[in-house]
Amino acid sequence: MKDLNGSFVKVAIGRALEGKLTNDEAAAKLGISKRYVQKLKAKMRGEQIAG
Repeated sequence: MKDLNGSFVKVAIGRALEGKLTNDEAAAKLGISKRYVQKLKAKMRGEQIAG
């Protein structure tokens, strides 16, 4: 199981949210599926709204 709590993950997902990386590119960098990138993006969006 990959550690998906690291700052590298947050940076990659943040760049995907900003449109600087595609979901496919972020998935390849992190070694996870495109669908999981989408889930992480949704989670980060929710944290930004709540925070």
